Amino acid sequence: MAVVAVLSLAGTLVVAGAPPALAASITSGGPLTRVEISPVLNCAVSYLGDVEPQFFGDTACATLLAVNGTLFGPASIPFGGAAAPRTPYTPVSQSAVTGIGTTDDPYTIVTVVALGTSGLRITQADSYVVGQEAYRTDVTVSNLGTNAETAILYRAGDCYLQNSDFGFGRVDPVTGAVACVAGEDDGHGNTVPGSRIEQWVPLSPGSHYMEGFYDTVWARIGAQLGFPDTCACANHLDNGAGLSWGIAIPPGGSVTRSHLTHFSPQGRVPLTTSKTADSPSAIAGATDGYTITVHNPNTVAAGLASITDTLPPGFIYRAGSTSGATTADPAIAGQTLTWVGPMTVPAAGTASIHFEVTVSSVPGDHYNDAGADGGSLVVLPTGDTAPIAVLEGPIPTNTTYTGASGASSAQYSDPVTLSGTLLDVSGAPVGVPGKELDFTLGSQTASAGPTDSSGNASTELTVIQAPGSVSTVETSFAGDDSYGPSNDSDPFSIMREDCTLAYVGDTRATGSAVTLAAHLGESDDALGDRSDKPVMFTVVGPGGQTSHHLALSDPDGTASTSVPMAAGTHTVEASFAGDDSYLACGTAQPTEVVVAAQGAAKVTGGGQISVNGRTSFAFEVIRDARSLRGQLQVVVHATKGRFHADELLGLSVAGNTATWWGTGDWSGASGYAFAVQVVDVGSGARKRADTISMLIVGPGGVTVYSTRGPQPLEGGNLSVH
Repeated sequence: MAVVAVLSLAGTLVVAGAPPALAASITSGGPLTRVEISPVLNCAVSYLGDVEPQFFGDTACATLLAVNGTLFGPASIPFGGAAAPRTPYTPVSQSAVTGIGTTDDPYTIVTVVALGTSGLRITQADSYVVGQEAYRTDVTVSNLGTNAETAILYRAGDCYLQNSDFGFGRVDPVTGAVACVAGEDDGHGNTVPGSRIEQWVPLSPGSHYMEGFYDTVWARIGAQLGFPDTCACANHLDNGAGLSWGIAIPPGGSVTRSHLTHFSPQGRVPLTTSKTADSPSAIAGATDGYTITVHNPNTVAAGLASITDTLPPGFIYRAGSTSGATTADPAIAGQTLTWVGPMTVPAAGTASIHFEVTVSSVPGDHYNDAGADGGSLVVLPTGDTAPIAVLEGPIPTNTTYTGASGASSAQYSDPVTLSGTLLDVSGAPVGVPGKELDFTLGSQTASAGPTDSSGNASTELTVIQAPGSVSTVETSFAGDDSYGPSNDSDPFSIMREDCTLAYVGDTRATGSAVTLAAHLGESDDALGDRSDKPVMFTVVGPGGQTSHHLALSDPDGTASTSVPMAAGTHTVEASFAGDDSYLACGTAQPTEVVVAAQGAAKVTGGGQISVNGRTSFAFEVIRDARSLRGQLQVVVHATKGRFHADELLGLSVAGNTATWWGTGDWSGASGYAFAVQVVDVGSGARKRADTISMLIVGPGGVTVYSTRGPQPLEGGNLSVH
């Protein structure tokens, strides 16, 4: 409203809506120096140091109620004409101020009004604790009639904050509180939201809020509509705000709704309290626990003088169980527990305590209420919360197999992750922590645990049973003193494992006896039983003739057999047809096997060639009735590399061509392999047509020297006998 509209010619503020002289008033050292309630439920508040009261015209603050198309409220609300049509309350009674202004015994005014012929009556208790920046209002609507009634209850006001009728808005989405916010100059001539607030903080659930132009707020009430949860927060205007509740009052019954009206020059808002039970259910006489958490949304730390908790009837605190912000046991008075501070709640943070209780022996749902004393800072209590369902017998559970992302099969010899979830299903399903789950897969069993806070546990099991031998996996919880047993059965199958087959037999041989060998493995590291697996070797000889040879694998998966083979080049393939445990597999490609005829032979020579510089060599290879023996020396002058053969493994002689192979040392290091082939063209001048080719490879198959094919001698001699 425009201020000029409420100025008299003398320039003084008109307070025509001020409460009558009989209004009850709480006066104190503040910071709320006056909390005044009229016999018809106007409210008026003064704040320490302010010249003007906190609501326009002092009493533009009220309790109103709409029922059956009629709006009831105070007869006079300064500039509240939009809250109309309005039927005035009928005053019934108003108490004197009682109490001494402490947390245990606050100053209190009780006001009773009747609502015409509706059969409804309002009993309103307004209370204040000296030193706090908020006062509390509890509105009880009683139905004296014989029919149930539905109504809308309003608590609203026209803000006059920090001696100004204009302001911004603010909403706390956590608590549902709505506030008027004083404006201030930002130093550049702009009015922006400041810190000071005037706030309605709901204590009862189901509230709705509104902040906006004062006349719009009163008009919403006049239309008998609940507040729409809107805020003109960013607009600097002549504003008002408030809360509303939709209520249903049974015949002969009553409904109470509560809130705080909060005033803070620093913009400090109330702290909130929450509480949770460790488990939502427990058998009679068992142990459960609670966590109380105080939340501080302000930008400065808050001190707590104490934290209190009211246990349900029959619940008993377990001595020595407190942890968190304090470890001291609480003072106990009946069912009320009080942990004495000081305790600190950090800015924008929390402080918590946890404790254990022995639950009641009486079955049913038991609720709890917790709060704290923050001195001048208001701490909102929890109200009835943290229900624990006390049961007569073990708590019913449900066990579910979850597998590894729902795994319902595994290959033979592979590991499989078995997972399960254990839930308390006495109410809304919740996880049961700290328990062990058992899994049964055919003849194999495994255990997992303890379950986590969500009731989950998992373990790994290597499948050793034959494919097709299992059709289900069983997940079970055996139960204990507190929780009943449960189990789950789900389809599960064991599949045949993939296999690999690699040729590992002879590739060079002298004489007719050749060892054919292959290794049966798997594509992963989890190996099963690979013994007695039939491996078939298919050999294609130099003339194209084909033969088949069967061998059984040993426990390591290696199958081998000795086969007579004619001299020449053969190809060998190995295959496994599969069985009950393994799928079929074979070698990736044929392997060439060279067989040299057995007979007396002697190959000698020495000289040099030019391959990236000069290379000198000397050799002697002898095969006779005694043995295959000889030596090879190679010197690569460019790199100073030296090779010395220490073992000959084979020699093949065909006409004037000799090939031999073996192992030796390269520059003093062992583990190298070599192959040499020489061609003896003739004697005399033709010796310069003799050729030699050499290949030397190190560990891992790395080539350390190669002639890159046959090279002619630049000096020396080769002889093949």
